[in-house]
Amino acid sequence: MAAARRAPLAVRVLNLYLDWRDQGLEELPSDLDVFQNLEALVVSGIRCDRLPDGIRSLPKLRVLEFSDNRMQHLPEGIFDLPRLEELWFKENQLEQLVDNFTALPNLRLLNLSYNQLRALPDSLASAAKLEELLLTANHLSSLPSWMPSLPSLKILDVEGNELAPKDLAPIGQWVDEHGTSRTATY
Repeated sequence: MAAARRAPLAVRVLNLYLDWRDQGLEELPSDLDVFQNLEALVVSGIRCDRLPDGIRSLPKLRVLEFSDNRMQHLPEGIFDLPRLEELWFKENQLEQLVDNFTALPNLRLLNLSYNQLRALPDSLASAAKLEELLLTANHLSSLPSWMPSLPSLKILDVEGNELAPKDLAPIGQWVDEHGTSRTATY
């Protein structure tokens, strides 16, 4: 059996942005702490099923994209990143989420489209700065009652889920109340 291909530490790091997109890797280096000033990390399409614990050692990280991989759950380490503003975990295999979103007070965008989610954690109700919530093509059969109350939410996409018309009524009312400042796709 061949050894898993690992990312070299000498990768492209420009303007505090690291992009390991479509590199054919199966795991990332555990010593991510060498990138202390990193603000954006893109790890997409590399067939990886986990982030190393070293993700916790990126105190300035504002954007984390881990899309089109094999992730089955969000790593605990991301909840140690209070500066995180954008979290992209679309096109993975997420079935449920850890109920710890209160640890991400600056979260503005959450993209969990094309996963296997059946419910959303209640801690998302405290995401006061969340502007975009993208949940396209999951297995959601209902939406939490707190969703229309998110104070900063401007874009909500729940298209391609298993929602009944009664579940969509509060979202339609939310759009009607806020006019053109809100967009919902369902």
